[in-house]
Amino acid sequence: MKRAEKIQLLADEWKNLGLCQILKWTIAYRMKWKNIHLRPKGFREDVCLRVGTSDFATLMEVRESYDVSPKFPVNNIIDLGGNIGLTSAYLASKFPKAKIVTVEPEASNFEMLKVNVAPYPNIIPVNKGVFHKECYLKIINEGTANNCFRLEESEEPTPIRAISIPSLMQQYGMETIDILKMDIEGGERYLFNEQAHEWLSKVKILMIELHDRYYSGCSKLLFLCLKKYSYNIDLGDCTLIIHIDN
Repeated sequence: MKRAEKIQLLADEWKNLGLCQILKWTIAYRMKWKNIHLRPKGFREDVCLRVGTSDFATLMEVRESYDVSPKFPVNNIIDLGGNIGLTSAYLASKFPKAKIVTVEPEASNFEMLKVNVAPYPNIIPVNKGVFHKECYLKIINEGTANNCFRLEESEEPTPIRAISIPSLMQQYGMETIDILKMDIEGGERYLFNEQAHEWLSKVKILMIELHDRYYSGCSKLLFLCLKKYSYNIDLGDCTLIIHIDN
């Protein structure tokens, strides 16, 4: 890691955690604890992280990537690629009256997600993978970092069932989506198709991390779908925050 990157990382840690919690994390890492509880800035409750995994890096991205302050009431949020629930917990702290549906397919992440969202009764955890149709899904890169799992359709039954965005909206009583967060490691290329307008026309803010580094063309598919809409874009740390005039 270059010196400038190290300085930026330390600055992010200080901004999100403060000195005492940075020291606590450092001790946990060096002592090889299994888990640690921290209270990041902007979170109403502690979050639980797995020491020695990508969880800490994920935490450092949340506020910089998903901080929004809409001028309208936020009632419905869908978090696609919920990982261990950090973004959902942050959004629930900021929008305590919003219904938040959090979708995460990978089993070990989902167990941690349930721990982290338990203090927030407005968060509904869903152990599925988002896809453009109902089917079985499989993880194609087992053994990678916990925040980088990629999914493909499986011809054989698997523990991971797919669910579409329209099905999520119908199942959880959402006529509109005030905030749609999407970080699904390239799975977005399946969602931005000719059927996307069924749900995209009902989204007010789309917070998305694109993954052209895995699958070329993800960005192109998104912006082809957005051609029908009036929108403006803010830049998060790792995300595009797209305000759609719906």
